[in-house]
Amino acid sequence: MGKTKWVVAVLCIFVLSGCGSVTNANGAEDMQKEDSRKGEDVMQEWVTVQATVEKIEGPNLCVQTTKNDNFPSAYMRLPASYLGEENQVQVGTVLEISCDGLVFETYPAQFGKINYVKIVSRPDEDNANETSQSEGDNAVGGNDKSVTWQKIEVAPQEGSLCTISFMLPENWDYSWSQSEDVPVSCINIGIYPKAEGDMDGSITIEYAEGFGVCGTGLASGETTFNGQAAHVGTYDNHPYWDFISLDSPYDGCVILNGAGHSWFEKYQDELSQILATVEFTMCDE
Repeated sequence: MGKTKWVVAVLCIFVLSGCGSVTNANGAEDMQKEDSRKGEDVMQEWVTVQATVEKIEGPNLCVQTTKNDNFPSAYMRLPASYLGEENQVQVGTVLEISCDGLVFETYPAQFGKINYVKIVSRPDEDNANETSQSEGDNAVGGNDKSVTWQKIEVAPQEGSLCTISFMLPENWDYSWSQSEDVPVSCINIGIYPKAEGDMDGSITIEYAEGFGVCGTGLASGETTFNGQAAHVGTYDNHPYWDFISLDSPYDGCVILNGAGHSWFEKYQDELSQILATVEFTMCDE
């Protein structure tokens, strides 16, 4: 089977109103109609922007872009995985980012499609040492001594239409299960803070072939995940989202909120960082 990777970066999952607002490099709003999906056969045009790392949040970088003719000045979130594990990044590092020019208006804002990220310059050694101490040695690449993140990959042994990977901090845990059919049509991963292990609920990262929802009491809104269309659903006027599901052609990739009634609000900032690292690898039949 051939494999195609779909990276799912969770955007605006905590605010249902105004989800899916996208601005291009010229400030025009992308209404995400059919013309935004044209084409796999049209050559992608990339724009380049420089950005300075201002903060490190687990596996994500918060960067300030430098305005140019093709890209605005914005405070944005960037997964550090684009640089590779061998490249440690500190506050003050200047990056060059090649992207499609779309800006998703969350906070921090997020990039659309990314072509590459490379390091342009690093802070001098003295500033790097000083910054490292003031930031708690919080550099991407494993130097954060307060919380260690590890990559989790769930790949069923009996074959599957999908495998799932994500980054998880050491103060969180997970469990998973799969259906018994071959190829495996359902993978269910529950994540939760270790401190709340005895409490009800978890956040479920799931691939479920033929996934569907009940319409009774459901309010649904459109949103985007890293440039791909998706829906956010809320039942019975809950103050939190109940599910996020990717639209076609990414059917079956979903995130379910089973912790909204318990610990969700307390840990939603950490959860946002974790979900921003989720990666579904879809296998073509």
